[in-house]
Amino acid sequence: MDQRELDSRWFNFEPIEGVRFGLNDSVRILSGEHAGKGAAVISLVSTRPVTYLVELGFGGDIEIVETDLELLERHVQTETK
Repeated sequence: MDQRELDSRWFNFEPIEGVRFGLNDSVRILSGEHAGKGAAVISLVSTRPVTYLVELGFGGDIEIVETDLELLERHVQTETK
């Protein structure tokens, strides 16, 4: 999947294999300088490794790998069949 298709799927809230979080999901940072702080997922930067751009609750943005995040609240609920 090229970057254009990836971006299209991401911003249309479509599932992307191997990507756990979606646009605007609320997350907690698990390690590093901002451990314990809340953030909102605002962009998918890479799928190898899965890396997001998150907006920190107190201002500013950082790039962080998926394994350093914990879901607090999903922005878009998806139906499971």
